[in-house]
Amino acid sequence: MATFQLAELRKAFADHGGIARGQKFRVLISKPKAIATVPDALQLMCETVSLPTRSAATNELSMYGPVQSFPYRFTFTEASLNFYLTEDFAIKKIFDTWQEKIIDPVSGNLGYFDDYKCSIDIEKFGGNDFATTANADYKVKLIDAWPSIVGEVALGHSLGTDILRLPVTFQFRKWEMVDTGDYQLGDADFT
Repeated sequence: MATFQLAELRKAFADHGGIARGQKFRVLISKPKAIATVPDALQLMCETVSLPTRSAATNELSMYGPVQSFPYRFTFTEASLNFYLTEDFAIKKIFDTWQEKIIDPVSGNLGYFDDYKCSIDIEKFGGNDFATTANADYKVKLIDAWPSIVGEVALGHSLGTDILRLPVTFQFRKWEMVDTGDYQLGDADFT
């Protein structure tokens, strides 16, 4: 049995750039066909985003002995993003318009999926690297994404100078990790 060595732990972190921090990230939302423009400032206004979940859906099979679960496909949760709002509510207007391209609010007709889908790149940066995709330590791409929920924005006299935020939830077909270089843990032994 291996003994715990603080120096080895420090070295393991140092060998991989240190402990990851969550404040250096970028979200790039591609422009869907049905939307006239998605301003570059949108990436700057994204306050928070969570890296998406992927889980294996399973079926149980009982063959001699205990029941065993076998995976048959990946399932994905929704992606939640929170955006700072500007005084002109430009970001809210973009997402409201986007949703109206998905389902027409007057006729109830559905739009064409190819017209309202987009891809979303979530890039995590470390150290002093920032703002170029080539420097991202981790990157995922959400494929065939669209805003399913444009959340509420609370207004109130008691809010004072609080910054207003807009929660937006995206559905997507799948996500893929984009290769950003070496992600091996080297010679570390985790047994």
